[in-house]
Amino acid sequence: MATSGRFTAAQRAAILAGGKIVQTWHLLVPENDAHTAWDEVPIHNRGYSTGTHDRVLRAGTRKHTVWNPSPNAHNTPKAVRYIFTVRNDDGIFYEASSDNIYYFGGVPARQAQPNECRVLHRIYIWDPAAGSFDKIDHMDFTGGIIELRHEDTADPNGNPTGAITIITTEQVDAWAALRRIWTIDDATDHPMTNNEPGGLDYTWTVT
Repeated sequence: MATSGRFTAAQRAAILAGGKIVQTWHLLVPENDAHTAWDEVPIHNRGYSTGTHDRVLRAGTRKHTVWNPSPNAHNTPKAVRYIFTVRNDDGIFYEASSDNIYYFGGVPARQAQPNECRVLHRIYIWDPAAGSFDKIDHMDFTGGIIELRHEDTADPNGNPTGAITIITTEQVDAWAALRRIWTIDDATDHPMTNNEPGGLDYTWTVT
């Protein structure tokens, strides 16, 4: 959990008052090959709602790490991975089903591959003063699907009771920053001015 300083005053008050915290999951399905437009499909609505979209069985956890290593530190960062489990009784998470969640039924219709799609995970808290749920922005997560694992479930007697899908995602747009290798020669040159009357301009190198 991030530090409380990143919550708004209203959110901190809501937490202290025991406000209900809920989560949502949505799938972004690309509507074209260029991925310039996306169709947003609910996987699980907010915790106060019910219906066919309430599919998440295990929310899982994710841990974000911020670091600023020395150029001499020879370790490799990793993008955040987030794994959660959904109910798949009707088979919509199967890639080859006739009516799956990766299908965009617009004009033209398009069948996307799971690894083209994005999962949006959002967290909200009930704000009694506003009478609505307030999104905790710094907890937003957008992940690309990198693996689907389909499993059947059974009762204690071994009779089939349903099917689940375990979805593994990885934070998108992270690698551009994580793969940047800083060297001892990296620097930014910029002018620094003495603002006193008659002052001189100096050039400083920040390393």
